Amino acid sequence: MDILLAPIFSFFSVSFYRRVIHSSLGKGFLNLLFLAFIYSLVILSLFMIKAKPAVDHFVDWFTKSLPQLTFTREGVHATIQQPFEMKNPVYGTVLVIDTTKDKVDNPPSSLIYLTKTQLVVRNEAKSETRIFNLVPPADQAKSKWKDFSVTGTLVDMIYRKVVPFIYPAIVFFVAIFFFMWKLLASLIYSLFALLLNLFRKEKLNYGQLLVLSMFAVTPVAVLQCVGIFVPKLLFALKLPISMLLTILFIALGILATQKPAEDVL
Repeated sequence: MDILLAPIFSFFSVSFYRRVIHSSLGKGFLNLLFLAFIYSLVILSLFMIKAKPAVDHFVDWFTKSLPQLTFTREGVHATIQQPFEMKNPVYGTVLVIDTTKDKVDNPPSSLIYLTKTQLVVRNEAKSETRIFNLVPPADQAKSKWKDFSVTGTLVDMIYRKVVPFIYPAIVFFVAIFFFMWKLLASLIYSLFALLLNLFRKEKLNYGQLLVLSMFAVTPVAVLQCVGIFVPKLLFALKLPISMLLTILFIALGILATQKPAEDVL
């Protein structure tokens, strides 16, 4: 029950932290897993609300604009007037096709440039250009080659088959990333907990401090989830602020859960 209530009670409840410091280490791991699952669902929701409609729109444009391309052992063939440019109204020139040339030394400023024998892909973020040879280099590979065609209809069909697998993949990989992130953070915060434990009359052992740290990361994790939809909040949660808030919640769990002075023998 504490795990389900942690996103709320971890912000203010002393009794919650009093229970937490007597919890098992396994419960701390379960709390991180629960937070990771919630975070992955938030990311999935963001993808479905914002990213997927944009991707769907782009794929729809791309598949309707893409001409038929036939890949043979000698290279690519296209029965269109070339060079053929696919220019998206939002992203600019995405693809240029010119199968009248085998290679090109200075491809135009497009994301992808296709010649008869090469596929040139530009990564503007990293200022990198990668070249993929489309013709099998060995005679044995050429003898086994089977020609195939790529059309917009084929690309659209592949996209629609892949989409259902994207959702669980997002949940899985985001959850793994978030869990490892918060586990590492908990280990780091447990060192601060050791320092704060020096001011506690009844000392806690390291296992209790680690479990406490695993629950004390919850408030910031909740705020980070909300911040995904409220950019100003996420911007405010820079590393120093996040660390300070988490340390304050650790201090709440260590110092505010002590027995009153008159009860201490």
